[in-house]
Amino acid sequence: MRIHVSHLRTVLLASLLTSVLASPPARAWSVGTDFSVANLIPQHGGNSATSIQIGSGPGLLVPILQPALRVAVTPEGCPHEVALSAGLSVLTASSETTHQAQLLAAYQYNFRAKERQSFFLTAGPGVISLGYEGETFSAVTFGGGVGTRLHFAERHGAARVEIRFDHQGDLKHEGSTVSESFDVVALKLGFELWN
Repeated sequence: MRIHVSHLRTVLLASLLTSVLASPPARAWSVGTDFSVANLIPQHGGNSATSIQIGSGPGLLVPILQPALRVAVTPEGCPHEVALSAGLSVLTASSETTHQAQLLAAYQYNFRAKERQSFFLTAGPGVISLGYEGETFSAVTFGGGVGTRLHFAERHGAARVEIRFDHQGDLKHEGSTVSESFDVVALKLGFELWN
């Protein structure tokens, strides 16, 4: 898989934000994943498609399961959170291998919790890569959402529900457009555990 300059910039920005927020001595880390049902809407007409996935982002050309991991950091007592979500899916059949990878960075604002429920707003960029028959295609995505957390006992984790809108740019290979951009509206259900 080739790493493009735009991919490197996204990774460096996410790493910088995570290290800045992680610098105070008191912080909370969380880890989790999610499941989503998404409607993919082409920008220039055509039929929409529905995708059911395990994973973090909209970057699917075909509806397949895509395992993902979400890691986030929140300074103690602060409503701001930075998260990185990564997903990888590899399919091999008849000596052909297809891979799909995602890396998403997100900023999340957490509203004050009431009892066992809290609300949040989130937004951020991402990079999607798809490889087939030795060729690698890439696209940039950006989006945001609104959601709620239902906290577990003693607040060591939560279930997440989020409604999200993302825009995925053209999927490109060596400057040529392979797939045109599309929008994604998704309902995401997941969990996270923290210290």
